Amino acid sequence: MKYARFEDLPSFVQEYVKEIVPGDADRAEWVRRRVPALEGGTFLDLCNEKGIVAAAKYLTDVGTKYGIPHTLKIPANFKDSYDAEKTLSHRAVSKAQEILRGRSVHWESQGISHVLEVASIFCYGAVEIDPKYLTIWVILCGPSERIVPEWYTIDKFPKDEAKTLALDPQVVSFFKDLRSEILGLLKEEGWTYADPFVGFESGQRVSDGGGWHYFK
Repeated sequence: MKYARFEDLPSFVQEYVKEIVPGDADRAEWVRRRVPALEGGTFLDLCNEKGIVAAAKYLTDVGTKYGIPHTLKIPANFKDSYDAEKTLSHRAVSKAQEILRGRSVHWESQGISHVLEVASIFCYGAVEIDPKYLTIWVILCGPSERIVPEWYTIDKFPKDEAKTLALDPQVVSFFKDLRSEILGLLKEEGWTYADPFVGFESGQRVSDGGGWHYFK
């Protein structure tokens, strides 16, 4: 559903905004200006139901930042529509962590033995706005972890081609197998959307870059 007018917004959002903004003509603009996207720092366009629910949740959770009272209540049946994808993705990634953590690849190059091991797998992204925002990272450790290219995704971006060619084929195959298993677990849990971003990074590089802040 497209929300071209303020009157097209769900009734629970309308009633909340009416408590704060007296002028009819200003209400839609007021909502757009005060509800930034949950990630990325851009303004949310409020163009679909998931966006409206995410906006409502944002207003409820951190409304005090703008001096807004915590009065907005999201109907359970409406809220469920965006909670499902987040629950599903986190459940699948948790399973991937249990199954794949510790898995390793060993190879030799110029007489030197190398090893990489899966240290952790995690995800983030505002899937309540759109499932396309799901982002999954596989963090690798071991003596050879520095060979993992920065922000490596195998083949998602044009710049990955050169990175892939520079890696040993066994390593590329290892990464592809990990990605395939993660995506398979997502589908087993009921994920019906396009395959999400799956990236690979060195644990030491992430640590040096500030941990979680490295990905921001």
